[in-house]
Amino acid sequence: IWFTADDDVDYYELTEHDANGNETQNVEYDGAGVDDIWFTEDDAIDSAIFREYDVNGNHIKFVRSYGAGADGILFTNDDISYYHAFQFDANGYQTQNVRFNSIGADGIWFTEDDVTSSYQRFAFDANGNQTLSIEFTSAGADGLWVTADDIARSGYSINQYDENDQLIQAVFWASEGEGGAGSDGLWLTEDDVIDAYRIYQYNAERKLTLEQSYSGPGLDAQWFTNDDISSDYVENDYDASGNKLIETRFSSSGNVTGYDDYEIETDNLLFVSYASAGADNTWFTEDDIISGYEKKAYDDGRPLIEIGNSQNVVIQYNNSGADGLWFTDDDNRVGSISRYYKNQYDVNGNEIQSAYYSSTGSDGFWLTADDVVSYYFTYEYVDGFISSRSFFYGAGVDGIWFTADDFKSSETEYELCYTENCSN
Repeated sequence: IWFTADDDVDYYELTEHDANGNETQNVEYDGAGVDDIWFTEDDAIDSAIFREYDVNGNHIKFVRSYGAGADGILFTNDDISYYHAFQFDANGYQTQNVRFNSIGADGIWFTEDDVTSSYQRFAFDANGNQTLSIEFTSAGADGLWVTADDIARSGYSINQYDENDQLIQAVFWASEGEGGAGSDGLWLTEDDVIDAYRIYQYNAERKLTLEQSYSGPGLDAQWFTNDDISSDYVENDYDASGNKLIETRFSSSGNVTGYDDYEIETDNLLFVSYASAGADNTWFTEDDIISGYEKKAYDDGRPLIEIGNSQNVVIQYNNSGADGLWFTDDDNRVGSISRYYKNQYDVNGNEIQSAYYSSTGSDGFWLTADDVVSYYFTYEYVDGFISSRSFFYGAGVDGIWFTADDFKSSETEYELCYTENCSN
């Protein structure tokens, strides 16, 4: 029976906070220690996180530790595995993130010779939109980190936004291997080499209508001119209420290469993707060939399915399975599942049931009717406040879950209090 004294502890975490409520320490314990009793001083530590903040509440340091270091003593300087140091601008936006992965020659952490493994830089406009993102992965010729000749191996990007804070252009600079730093060998200078850019357009309702990519500067050898080479683009159409109807993908020559149909009446089906025009060689007809589809596992922001720690889950399918038929149980789902919760709500949006599924049933497919239930909770409400919670751990004598004879382990009742001085 779950939630009783003999349940086996897997691990637990203890956290500490400063006077402002910021978490400063998180320690995870994964063993009961020599005394074999959990929640005592000799419990085994798996890992720990330490955080520091400046006077403005900005998170300026993140330290990661995995157990005791060489001295065998916990919470000493040699426990550290790596740490991050963050910098912020006057508006509280993070502008730099440096990762240090080992101590330097002095053998002491948090000194000037700590060894950097990489760092990131960011920039923001006056409204807080991120305009620059770049990661430096090695020191340059001078051998020193955070200097002008550091190397951004993967290039970088710069974004522009309109007056509504909508992204209107993203420019991508070439990687180190493609000569992205230009002839001077320095990043973030005027001769850096552009690899591609993308523009975005919106309608009067601020809905994205066009996303177009460009991969070359054209015959005039100048970027951002009319002859730039378009690699592909996407157009979106909406109804009068702003609901997306169709997303169409085009090649650089303007030919349709596929589309997503959002105009669907089936519950929880987000869209169906089509990748071929079918036998009639005409797009947007009944014989267009499906390449996949997505289903949403949420409704009005409430999670219907929770997989792992994800609540607003989108479930993707990219193959029709062995039966060759789409929208059947054997369709191939993208990603893995080891367990999930399925939730139900009343008309007021209150959660009334949450069931935990631990494995597939006899059909071998997840998210089908025969998935195996391990337990479930039910909830009741009075005036919108929870009044009772019940825990069920078995299907009862009839062997059928969610029936009147299910085995109940516990029931918790809540006394409602409508004053400011509630004791319960």
